[in-house]
Amino acid sequence: MKIVMLFIVLLITIGTQSQSDRDSLMRVWNDEALADTSRLNAIAQLGFDFIDPAPDSAIHYALIQNKFAVERGLKEYSADALDILGRAYESKGELSDAFNYFQRSYELYEEVGNRKNSARALYAIGGVKWTAGDYEMAKEYHHRSMAIANEIGDKGRVSSCLNGIAYCFFQQGQFVKAAEYVQQSLRISEELEDDNGIAWGLNAIGVFYSRGGDIEKALEYYKKGLEINERIGARISIAYSLRNIGNTYFRLGDPEKSLDFYERSLVISEELNDKRSIAMSLSSIGHLLSELDEMDRAMEYYQRSLSLSKGSVRI
Repeated sequence: MKIVMLFIVLLITIGTQSQSDRDSLMRVWNDEALADTSRLNAIAQLGFDFIDPAPDSAIHYALIQNKFAVERGLKEYSADALDILGRAYESKGELSDAFNYFQRSYELYEEVGNRKNSARALYAIGGVKWTAGDYEMAKEYHHRSMAIANEIGDKGRVSSCLNGIAYCFFQQGQFVKAAEYVQQSLRISEELEDDNGIAWGLNAIGVFYSRGGDIEKALEYYKKGLEINERIGARISIAYSLRNIGNTYFRLGDPEKSLDFYERSLVISEELNDKRSIAMSLSSIGHLLSELDEMDRAMEYYQRSLSLSKGSVRI
Protein backbone atom coordinates (compact mmCIF):
# COMPACT_ATOMS: atom_id res chain seq x y z
CA MET A 1 0.00 0.00 0.00
CA LYS A 2 1.21 3.56 -0.80
CA ILE A 3 1.21 5.28 2.61
CA VAL A 4 1.09 8.93 3.68
CA MET A 5 4.65 10.28 3.35
CA LEU A 6 5.06 11.39 6.96
CA PHE A 7 4.98 7.92 8.42
CA ILE A 8 6.46 5.78 5.83
CA VAL A 9 9.59 4.13 7.14
CA LEU A 10 9.84 1.30 4.76
CA LEU A 11 12.40 2.28 2.00
CA ILE A 12 12.81 0.46 -1.29
CA THR A 13 16.36 -0.10 -2.57
CA ILE A 14 17.70 -1.53 -5.76
CA GLY A 15 19.55 -4.82 -5.62
CA THR A 16 18.16 -6.65 -2.60
CA GLN A 17 20.17 -9.65 -3.65
CA SER A 18 23.67 -9.87 -4.98
CA GLN A 19 24.17 -11.36 -8.42
CA SER A 20 25.70 -14.43 -6.82
CA ASP A 21 22.55 -14.98 -4.76
CA ARG A 22 20.41 -14.76 -7.88
CA ASP A 23 22.69 -17.14 -9.72
CA SER A 24 22.42 -19.58 -6.82
CA LEU A 25 18.62 -19.44 -6.90
CA MET A 26 18.60 -19.97 -10.66
CA ARG A 27 20.79 -23.04 -10.26
CA VAL A 28 18.28 -24.47 -7.81
CA TRP A 29 15.38 -23.70 -10.15
CA ASN A 30 17.15 -25.29 -13.14
CA ASP A 31 18.12 -28.46 -11.24
CA GLU A 32 15.44 -30.94 -12.26
CA ALA A 33 16.80 -33.50 -9.81
CA LEU A 34 15.56 -31.44 -6.90
CA ALA A 35 12.08 -31.62 -5.41
CA ASP A 36 9.46 -29.53 -7.18
CA THR A 37 8.81 -27.56 -4.00
CA SER A 38 12.50 -26.69 -3.60
CA ARG A 39 12.62 -25.40 -7.16
CA LEU A 40 9.41 -23.43 -6.65
CA ASN A 41 10.73 -21.87 -3.46
CA ALA A 42 13.82 -20.70 -5.34
CA ILE A 43 11.99 -19.06 -8.22
CA ALA A 44 9.46 -17.56 -5.81
CA GLN A 45 12.32 -15.89 -3.95
CA LEU A 46 13.65 -14.52 -7.22
CA GLY A 47 10.28 -13.07 -8.12
CA PHE A 48 9.65 -11.65 -4.68
CA ASP A 49 12.94 -9.79 -4.51
CA PHE A 50 12.30 -8.09 -7.85
CA ILE A 51 8.82 -6.81 -6.94
CA ASP A 52 9.79 -3.21 -6.23
CA PRO A 53 13.08 -2.57 -8.00
CA ALA A 54 12.09 -4.42 -11.21
CA PRO A 55 8.42 -5.48 -11.22
CA ASP A 56 8.52 -6.70 -14.83
CA SER A 57 11.21 -9.20 -13.83
CA ALA A 58 9.08 -10.26 -10.85
CA ILE A 59 6.17 -10.85 -13.23
CA HIS A 60 8.40 -12.92 -15.52
CA TYR A 61 9.51 -15.23 -12.73
CA ALA A 62 6.07 -15.44 -11.10
CA LEU A 63 4.45 -16.50 -14.38
CA ILE A 64 7.02 -19.29 -14.71
CA GLN A 65 6.37 -20.26 -11.09
CA ASN A 66 2.61 -20.31 -11.59
CA LYS A 67 2.76 -22.38 -14.80
CA PHE A 68 4.98 -24.97 -13.15
CA ALA A 69 2.84 -25.11 -10.00
CA VAL A 70 -0.36 -25.54 -12.01
CA GLU A 71 1.22 -28.33 -14.08
CA ARG A 72 2.24 -30.12 -10.88
CA GLY A 73 -1.10 -29.55 -9.16
CA LEU A 74 0.52 -27.56 -6.36
CA LYS A 75 -2.27 -25.07 -5.69
CA GLU A 76 -0.67 -23.34 -2.74
CA TYR A 77 2.46 -22.57 -4.73
CA SER A 78 0.24 -21.28 -7.52
CA ALA A 79 -1.45 -19.01 -4.98
CA ASP A 80 1.98 -17.77 -3.89
CA ALA A 81 2.85 -16.95 -7.51
CA LEU A 82 -0.44 -15.08 -7.96
CA ASP A 83 0.35 -13.10 -4.81
CA ILE A 84 3.71 -12.04 -6.26
CA LEU A 85 2.00 -11.06 -9.50
CA GLY A 86 -0.47 -8.94 -7.54
CA ARG A 87 2.34 -7.19 -5.70
CA ALA A 88 4.31 -6.60 -8.90
CA TYR A 89 1.36 -5.09 -10.75
CA GLU A 90 0.60 -2.95 -7.70
CA SER A 91 4.19 -1.72 -7.79
CA LYS A 92 3.66 -0.80 -11.46
CA GLY A 93 0.49 1.09 -10.55
CA GLU A 94 -1.68 -1.29 -12.59
CA LEU A 95 -4.31 -1.69 -9.91
CA SER A 96 -6.94 -3.61 -11.87
CA ASP A 97 -4.46 -6.40 -12.63
CA ALA A 98 -3.19 -6.29 -9.05
CA PHE A 99 -6.74 -6.70 -7.72
CA ASN A 100 -7.46 -9.65 -10.05
CA TYR A 101 -4.30 -11.53 -9.10
CA PHE A 102 -4.80 -10.94 -5.37
CA GLN A 103 -8.41 -12.11 -5.68
CA ARG A 104 -7.36 -15.32 -7.47
CA SER A 105 -4.66 -15.83 -4.85
CA TYR A 106 -7.24 -15.44 -2.07
CA GLU A 107 -9.57 -17.97 -3.69
CA LEU A 108 -6.81 -20.56 -3.97
CA TYR A 109 -5.68 -20.03 -0.39
CA GLU A 110 -9.27 -20.55 0.72
CA GLU A 111 -9.47 -23.72 -1.39
CA VAL A 112 -6.38 -25.24 0.22
CA GLY A 113 -7.36 -24.04 3.70
CA ASN A 114 -4.48 -21.64 4.31
CA ARG A 115 -6.41 -19.10 6.37
CA LYS A 116 -3.33 -17.13 7.36
CA ASN A 117 -2.54 -16.37 3.74
CA SER A 118 -6.22 -15.81 2.97
CA ALA A 119 -6.14 -12.98 5.49
CA ARG A 120 -2.96 -11.66 3.90
CA ALA A 121 -4.54 -11.65 0.44
CA LEU A 122 -7.63 -9.78 1.66
CA TYR A 123 -5.37 -7.25 3.36
CA ALA A 124 -3.49 -6.80 0.08
CA ILE A 125 -6.76 -6.19 -1.79
CA GLY A 126 -7.62 -3.59 0.85
CA GLY A 127 -4.33 -1.90 0.07
CA VAL A 128 -5.13 -1.82 -3.65
CA LYS A 129 -8.53 -0.28 -2.93
CA TRP A 130 -6.85 2.28 -0.66
CA THR A 131 -4.45 3.26 -3.41
CA ALA A 132 -7.36 3.58 -5.84
CA GLY A 133 -9.10 5.95 -3.42
CA ASP A 134 -11.99 3.58 -2.68
CA TYR A 135 -11.68 3.89 1.08
CA GLU A 136 -15.00 2.28 1.96
CA MET A 137 -14.12 -0.88 0.01
CA ALA A 138 -10.63 -0.80 1.48
CA LYS A 139 -12.13 -0.79 4.98
CA GLU A 140 -14.41 -3.68 4.04
CA TYR A 141 -11.50 -5.85 2.90
CA HIS A 142 -9.43 -4.93 5.95
CA HIS A 143 -12.33 -5.90 8.19
CA ARG A 144 -12.69 -9.24 6.38
CA SER A 145 -8.96 -9.86 6.76
CA MET A 146 -9.12 -8.91 10.43
CA ALA A 147 -12.02 -11.30 11.05
CA ILE A 148 -9.95 -14.24 9.77
CA ALA A 149 -6.88 -13.06 11.67
CA ASN A 150 -8.90 -12.94 14.88
CA GLU A 151 -10.19 -16.47 14.25
CA ILE A 152 -6.70 -17.91 13.88
CA GLY A 153 -5.03 -15.72 16.51
CA ASP A 154 -2.78 -13.82 14.12
CA LYS A 155 -2.34 -10.70 16.21
CA GLY A 156 0.23 -9.18 13.88
CA ARG A 157 -2.26 -9.26 11.01
CA VAL A 158 -4.97 -7.83 13.24
CA SER A 159 -2.65 -4.95 14.04
CA SER A 160 -1.92 -4.36 10.34
CA CYS A 161 -5.63 -4.36 9.51
CA LEU A 162 -6.35 -1.82 12.23
CA ASN A 163 -3.65 0.39 10.77
CA GLY A 164 -5.10 -0.08 7.30
CA ILE A 165 -8.53 1.01 8.49
CA ALA A 166 -6.91 3.98 10.22
CA TYR A 167 -5.31 5.04 6.93
CA CYS A 168 -8.76 5.03 5.31
CA PHE A 169 -10.27 7.24 8.01
CA PHE A 170 -7.23 9.51 7.75
CA GLN A 171 -7.78 9.99 4.02
CA GLN A 172 -11.45 10.70 4.68
CA GLY A 173 -10.50 13.47 7.08
CA GLN A 174 -11.72 11.59 10.16
CA PHE A 175 -8.54 12.08 12.16
CA VAL A 176 -9.92 11.22 15.60
CA LYS A 177 -11.38 7.97 14.26
CA ALA A 178 -8.05 7.18 12.61
CA ALA A 179 -6.24 7.74 15.90
CA GLU A 180 -8.69 5.42 17.68
CA TYR A 181 -7.84 2.55 15.33
CA VAL A 182 -4.11 3.11 15.62
CA GLN A 183 -4.55 3.15 19.41
CA GLN A 184 -6.06 -0.34 19.16
CA SER A 185 -3.14 -1.46 17.00
CA LEU A 186 -0.73 0.13 19.46
CA ARG A 187 -2.16 -1.94 22.32
CA ILE A 188 -1.49 -5.11 20.33
CA SER A 189 2.08 -4.00 19.60
CA GLU A 190 2.57 -3.41 23.32
CA GLU A 191 1.16 -6.86 24.08
CA LEU A 192 3.54 -8.41 21.55
CA GLU A 193 6.42 -6.26 22.92
CA ASP A 194 7.00 -5.01 19.38
CA ASP A 195 9.00 -1.85 19.94
CA ASN A 196 9.09 -0.98 16.24
CA GLY A 197 5.32 -1.30 16.05
CA ILE A 198 4.89 0.77 19.20
CA ALA A 199 7.11 3.56 17.90
CA TRP A 200 5.38 3.53 14.53
CA GLY A 201 1.97 3.68 16.19
CA LEU A 202 2.95 6.59 18.40
CA ASN A 203 4.23 8.56 15.44
CA ALA A 204 1.14 7.74 13.37
CA ILE A 205 -1.14 8.95 16.16
CA GLY A 206 0.95 12.11 16.28
CA VAL A 207 0.33 12.63 12.56
CA PHE A 208 -3.40 12.15 13.02
CA TYR A 209 -3.58 14.60 15.91
CA SER A 210 -1.50 17.07 13.95
CA ARG A 211 -3.84 16.93 10.96
CA GLY A 212 -6.77 17.21 13.34
CA GLY A 213 -5.35 20.45 14.74
CA ASP A 214 -4.28 19.23 18.19
CA ILE A 215 -0.63 20.23 17.82
CA GLU A 216 0.39 19.83 21.46
CA LYS A 217 -1.05 16.31 21.55
CA ALA A 218 0.79 15.50 18.33
CA LEU A 219 4.08 16.70 19.81
CA GLU A 220 3.53 14.50 22.86
CA TYR A 221 3.16 11.38 20.71
CA TYR A 222 6.05 12.27 18.42
CA LYS A 223 8.37 12.61 21.42
CA LYS A 224 7.23 9.27 22.84
CA GLY A 225 7.91 7.63 19.48
CA LEU A 226 11.32 9.28 19.24
CA GLU A 227 12.27 8.03 22.70
CA ILE A 228 11.56 4.43 21.70
CA ASN A 229 13.30 4.73 18.34
CA GLU A 230 16.39 6.10 20.06
CA ARG A 231 16.33 3.31 22.61
CA ILE A 232 16.18 0.56 19.97
CA GLY A 233 18.55 2.34 17.59
CA ALA A 234 16.11 2.60 14.67
CA ARG A 235 18.04 5.40 13.01
CA ILE A 236 15.91 6.01 9.92
CA SER A 237 12.83 6.09 12.14
CA ILE A 238 14.68 8.55 14.39
CA ALA A 239 15.20 10.79 11.35
CA TYR A 240 11.48 10.69 10.55
CA SER A 241 10.52 11.38 14.16
CA LEU A 242 12.89 14.34 14.35
CA ARG A 243 11.40 15.75 11.16
CA ASN A 244 7.85 15.36 12.47
CA ILE A 245 8.83 17.17 15.66
CA GLY A 246 10.44 19.90 13.57
CA ASN A 247 7.20 20.30 11.62
CA THR A 248 5.30 20.60 14.88
CA TYR A 249 7.55 23.28 16.36
CA PHE A 250 7.24 25.20 13.10
CA ARG A 251 3.46 25.17 13.47
CA LEU A 252 3.83 26.24 17.09
CA GLY A 253 5.78 29.32 15.96
CA ASP A 254 9.23 28.25 17.17
CA PRO A 255 11.43 28.28 14.03
CA GLU A 256 14.70 27.90 15.97
CA LYS A 257 13.62 24.60 17.53
CA SER A 258 12.11 23.55 14.23
CA LEU A 259 15.38 24.13 12.38
CA ASP A 260 17.33 22.28 15.07
CA PHE A 261 15.20 19.15 14.65
CA TYR A 262 15.29 19.37 10.85
CA GLU A 263 19.07 19.61 10.89
CA ARG A 264 19.38 16.68 13.28
CA SER A 265 17.16 14.65 10.95
CA LEU A 266 19.29 15.66 7.97
CA VAL A 267 22.54 14.63 9.70
CA ILE A 268 21.22 11.14 10.42
CA SER A 269 19.76 10.77 6.92
CA GLU A 270 23.10 11.74 5.38
CA GLU A 271 24.99 9.33 7.64
CA LEU A 272 22.66 6.57 6.42
CA ASN A 273 22.93 7.82 2.82
CA ASP A 274 19.15 7.61 2.65
CA LYS A 275 18.43 9.84 -0.33
CA ARG A 276 14.69 9.96 0.15
CA SER A 277 14.97 11.03 3.78
CA ILE A 278 17.74 13.50 2.90
CA ALA A 279 15.49 15.07 0.26
CA MET A 280 12.61 15.37 2.72
CA SER A 281 14.79 17.04 5.35
CA LEU A 282 16.29 19.44 2.80
CA SER A 283 12.80 20.35 1.60
CA SER A 284 11.63 20.95 5.17
CA ILE A 285 14.57 23.27 5.84
CA GLY A 286 13.95 25.06 2.55
CA HIS A 287 10.31 25.63 3.45
CA LEU A 288 11.25 26.97 6.87
CA LEU A 289 13.82 29.37 5.40
CA SER A 290 11.35 30.61 2.79
CA GLU A 291 8.86 31.40 5.54
CA LEU A 292 11.63 33.42 7.21
CA ASP A 293 12.17 35.31 3.92
CA GLU A 294 15.66 33.85 3.50
CA MET A 295 14.92 33.04 -0.13
CA ASP A 296 18.48 32.54 -1.39
CA ARG A 297 19.22 29.92 1.25
CA ALA A 298 15.76 28.39 0.81
CA MET A 299 16.32 27.94 -2.94
CA GLU A 300 19.65 26.25 -2.25
CA TYR A 301 17.96 23.63 -0.06
CA TYR A 302 15.03 23.22 -2.45
CA GLN A 303 17.38 22.61 -5.37
CA ARG A 304 19.39 20.04 -3.44
CA SER A 305 16.15 18.31 -2.45
CA LEU A 306 14.85 18.30 -6.02
CA SER A 307 18.06 16.84 -7.43
CA LEU A 308 17.80 13.93 -4.98
CA SER A 309 14.08 13.44 -5.49
CA LYS A 310 14.53 12.99 -9.24
CA GLY A 311 16.71 9.99 -8.59
CA SER A 312 14.63 8.39 -5.88
CA VAL A 313 12.76 5.15 -6.33
CA ARG A 314 8.98 5.35 -6.63
CA ILE A 315 7.10 3.80 -3.72
